[in-house]
Formats: sequence, C-alpha cells, structure tokens
Amino acid sequence: QLAKGVVSCAKVDIQVVIEAGMPVRDLRSQYHALQVERAAGITRLELADGPARPNRDFTLSWQLAGLEPRAQLMAQKTGDGEGYFSLTIEPPRGVSRDRARPRELVFVVDTSGSMSGVPLDTARAAVRRALDDLGAEDTFQVIRFAGSAEQLAPAPLANTTENRRSALDFLEATRGGGGTEMIAGVTAALARAADPQRLRMVLFLTDGFIGGESQIFAGIERQLGEARLFSLGVGSSVNRYLLDGMARIGRGSSVYVGPGEAPDRVVERFYGHIDRPVLTDIEIDWGDLPIADLSPAAIPDLFAGQPVVVFGRFTGAPQGEATLKGKLGGAPIEIPLKLDFSQGQAHSGLAAMWARHQVDDLLGYPSARSSDPDTAAI
Repeated sequence: QLAKGVVSCAKVDIQVVIEAGMPVRDLRSQYHALQVERAAGITRLELADGPARPNRDFTLSWQLAGLEPRAQLMAQKTGDGEGYFSLTIEPPRGVSRDRARPRELVFVVDTSGSMSGVPLDTARAAVRRALDDLGAEDTFQVIRFAGSAEQLAPAPLANTTENRRSALDFLEATRGGGGTEMIAGVTAALARAADPQRLRMVLFLTDGFIGGESQIFAGIERQLGEARLFSLGVGSSVNRYLLDGMARIGRGSSVYVGPGEAPDRVVERFYGHIDRPVLTDIEIDWGDLPIADLSPAAIPDLFAGQPVVVFGRFTGAPQGEATLKGKLGGAPIEIPLKLDFSQGQAHSGLAAMWARHQVDDLLGYPSARSSDPDTAAI
C-alpha cells in the first residue's frame, strides 16, 4: 500500500487546439473544467485547474453544425507537390423527422451472467429511449442472446403502442445468466432479408466480455449487406477491440458507459448516434483530382449532430470539383464540392492523423483482409 498522500503516477497536462475550418460551439468536457480561448477561427483550451491526476478519461466534445449541410477541406502540403487532407462533412442543424430515412431498428441485447444488474438496466433504458422516439414509418425488432438467441417476433414490428409495450415486457422478463455466444446474436439480427424501404440499424447492447473476435468479425462481414451496426458497451470490462471492430465493419459507431457515469447521460449520447440518418450510402466522385489512400474506404452515414471525416493523400496541390453523392430520406442527392488543395500550408498534423487511420485499416481488424495473404502477413 502507498503511504498517505503518495500517488503512483505523475499528473498530466492537457492542451488542445481545434482548427476545424468552421465555428466551434457547445464545447464541453465531461470530467474536467476547461479554460477556453478563441481567436482568428482557432479554439485553444487547457485544464482550468492545471495538471490533473490521470484517474479518469479526458473527454472533449463540440459541435460545428450550421443550418445547411457543409463540407470543409483542410490540407497539409509536405513538399514535392504532395500532401494530406481531411474532408469534414457536417449535417445541418435541426433536421426534421420527415427528411430522415425510415429505419428498421434491431436491438440485440446481451443477457449473459456478466450483464446482471446495472449493465442490463442500462441496456433496457437504451431500448426504452429509442422506442419512445420512433418515427411513424420506423419498425423494430428485439433480440436477446446469451448461450442462444431469442427474438420478440418473427418479423420487425410496426411502431404501435401495443408493440412497444410488448418489447419492454420482453426485456423486463429477462434476467442475466449463462454464457455468451455473440455470433448467435449476429446471425439472428442479420440473416433475415432487409426491408429495402428502410435503413436497417443493428444495435448491440453488451459488456463485450467475449472472445472469438475474428469469428464475429467474419460473421458480420458475411451477413451485413446494407445494414449498419452500432454498439453500446456497458460494464467495467468491455472488450473495446471487439465493439469498435464491429462498429467499424458495420459502418456505424460505438459508445461506452464510463465507470460511475450516469446511465441516462450515456443512453442519450448513444441515441444521438442512431437518430435521424440524414444522408446515407455516401460516396465521393473525385473526378480528375489525384486522390489516393482514402480512410475510411467505405464512408459512414451522416446522422444529425454526427459529422463524417475522410482522410486521404493528394499530389500536385490540385484544384477542382468533386461530387458528394448519397441518399437524403431515401432519395438520391448530389452535392458539388469545389476543392482547393493549394491552401494547406498552415494546417499541420494531418499527415499523422492520416497515418494513424491507415494503420487502423491495416492492422486493427485483420478479418477484413483475411483473404489477402500479404496483409495477413503484416
């Protein structure tokens, strides 16, 4: 045991510079007080109370949204006519429900023994929150899994008061117990043919206290189709490699309940990741622009309040026009993008950010390239 007043680690000082190319608003940190300065379109911040003991995560969030969808380019020239860039696609603020594509929500709830207590209560709260705000055209399914999978109904249910009540009763009757066979939950969620009129969103709610990641990743890749996959990690021993990998392969995102964090706050944050898909099936036609090594290769959907960032390399500091393509409310849409990669001298750090994303793509989830012997060797 350490003597009274003695700590086992040095304090950490944190300073952040946000150069987003758009105005930053709603800046907040969950666990630390901040001192913030803004000047010339750049936001600088540091810990208000000075260096802090690293006994909790440092989390920082902000919003950039305007009234219309926007795309903002940042570039870094590195010499010899080459450089790196990020393209941030920002959804409009205050997207109405009728502009969002109808959804088929599939809740896949882990009911194994390790989920007993607060983790399972948090999962129930997340389902309840999503059901409370379903759109009129949305449908839903609830699947619970431990050693095997059991679903609420043979097919997704319409958004009615009676069906929502049945879903909540189905979960309330659940008690955590048994082992975990996540591949059974994956198969139950994805094996059935999707409704072409709706965006299938599979929502895994689990402590992720599971192994066999490669088998699970392969199962998702094989059965995903046009679905999207999101994960809410709860508990003190979450397998983040697994849940992040599932969300990455499934073109979704993952959210975690931190130690001592209020479940209601986490549930609200998780719901923000799945509410109102503004622009889906996003592709960028770069035209004649000399662009290479994009990350992510498959661009995630654009949700209200959730920007999408694409990293890549360019040569020759080019200027030109690209086209952002996608579906808005299920209808095709194209947005022209005038891009100028020659104005990149001031933006440092993009090369390193691009490189980190490339490393994640190559090494993070090897099952995605299991058929490539060269990559597998890496």
